[in-house]
Amino acid sequence: MGTFHSLCLAILRQDITRLPEELPYRSGFAVYDEYSSLKLIKKLKMRLEGGSATGAAKQTAEQKKKDDFSAGAVQAIISAAKNDMYDAQRFRLHPPAKLRALGAQKLRLAAAVFEGYQQT
Repeated sequence: MGTFHSLCLAILRQDITRLPEELPYRSGFAVYDEYSSLKLIKKLKMRLEGGSATGAAKQTAEQKKKDDFSAGAVQAIISAAKNDMYDAQRFRLHPPAKLRALGAQKLRLAAAVFEGYQQT
């Protein structure tokens, strides 16, 4: 016996090959807790913005401006998209209408982070 989530995870790992092929789920997937997910998103975002993934470098004024769009905001966007059954490719090609107010630049960054996140 285990927690609800660990039991569901065990069932999914056992039966993932039974899911329809059009779904993006495959064996060998990883499950991240919220902290690990945010840490990965920060790392991907920094790489895409041309900054240091370690956080050791001092931020330039441009990097500080980019931080107005935080990793937490990107994480929330990815989570909302996944709840609406978007994968990274669909998000990149056709972002949800409710997010278009963010602007093209932020949506492109969120899509690129989503793609890296999904590949991990």
